[in-house]
Amino acid sequence: MTIVDLADHIRERMLVELPDWQSATYLLAVSTGVDSMALLAAFEYLADHEDIKFQVVHINHRLRSASQAEQDFIVDYCHSRQIPLHVRIWHHPPLDSRVEALAREFRYANFKAIMGQEKLDYLLTGHHLNDQAETVMMRLMQGKRLEAIAGIKPLTSFHHDHSYNQIFRPLLDISKDELYALAHNEGLTYYEDESNQSTDYFRNRLRHQTLPALEAEAPQIQSYLANFAEEMQALLSLHHDFLEQYFREHVTWDGYAYRMDISLLLARPRSQAILILQAFFTYTTIEALRSFSQSGYQDLFTFLHRSSQGEWTLPGDYRLVKNYDFIILFHRDDRVHIWPPSQNVQLTLGQEKAVNAYLSLAFLSGASALEMSSNKQVVFYLGQPSNGIYFRARQAGDYLRLTNGHHQKLRRYFINNKWPQAKRDQVQVLADDKGLVYALIWENQLIYQAEWAQNANNQHALYGIILVNFL
Repeated sequence: MTIVDLADHIRERMLVELPDWQSATYLLAVSTGVDSMALLAAFEYLADHEDIKFQVVHINHRLRSASQAEQDFIVDYCHSRQIPLHVRIWHHPPLDSRVEALAREFRYANFKAIMGQEKLDYLLTGHHLNDQAETVMMRLMQGKRLEAIAGIKPLTSFHHDHSYNQIFRPLLDISKDELYALAHNEGLTYYEDESNQSTDYFRNRLRHQTLPALEAEAPQIQSYLANFAEEMQALLSLHHDFLEQYFREHVTWDGYAYRMDISLLLARPRSQAILILQAFFTYTTIEALRSFSQSGYQDLFTFLHRSSQGEWTLPGDYRLVKNYDFIILFHRDDRVHIWPPSQNVQLTLGQEKAVNAYLSLAFLSGASALEMSSNKQVVFYLGQPSNGIYFRARQAGDYLRLTNGHHQKLRRYFINNKWPQAKRDQVQVLADDKGLVYALIWENQLIYQAEWAQNANNQHALYGIILVNFL
């Protein structure tokens, strides 16, 4: 592979991942290692042939004796080629075992700040195939969730904060051996980080001990792991498309709480339901929920499956309340109204029943019912027998009969009238045993009534009268 080959490869990756790649501006993170120096050389070629605009950032962590020499090298390199360069030096206090995490936080905070100041679109890093294989294996061994085991994505946002700026990694399908060969053939200068040889770090032990042992059995193991990551990311992308639609239909946010209909979720196999719960927590973008463990999801599913009502405490002082077929997720400091459970009242002919303090129903026949109806707010006439009239939550298959005699699914009525999901979740229906809806009642208010059933003269044979009384 030559620099021209690598530049062509990066161009192809940008064509796929970055629709605005020719007009975009880039910040290259260059540590002076072989991967970032190869990336820099390829971008110099692209700048000459595609008029691409880029700048370079170098972070001096001051953790190794060679740090200053590497900084001096990249300063001279960029100055001699008139490449805009940003150098940031980490003046850190004494460090503990969290050094890797703290160093990463420092790097990415500076990357983001520079991109904002310079109005740059994409940060490019030199992560390569070996990095991908190590990441997949490391997260698998740590028992991480499926999303994490899928490895490093070629295009992501900064720290999951959904910012406009994104990180692009065009070398994920190129091995480090290929980059070493390129550097040797092209005469590229690069520095080796001696800390990469230390077995004090998990990733280094994986690199120097675990993966070589696996390669003795399967020489292409790193390529296999990288291919696994690519296929898993594609599969998860399809999975996310499904879940986006699922959440649009079943989740609402009112500014204080998320509400989710879990009736379909609980009907799925346990493993699928847990995946949906994990995706739901991610969907909320609540950072504290990212720490929720795999065993926590399993316990939560058991609670949701076995309990009709109850509460579960979540990280970050969040609460999850189950209320029959719904869960409500909110912070403990927010005052959230928990709607009362949906009632399921069945009336047979000749019955009257108080549903609650605000509403009573009657399903009557004969002259007595007609006499009573003058004092009632809403009256519906039945022209054919029914096994029962139900006051309940909406169900799949519920439908309306239009004045022209045609039928319309209740779901389509909601869509046509732009009902928010929260209102759909909380509405009660007055319907017969076949799912024919006479009325929609929300917060003890009538918000839909079937016109075709309101005139006794239109009924061929008066069978019964439904009286809806708002007290």
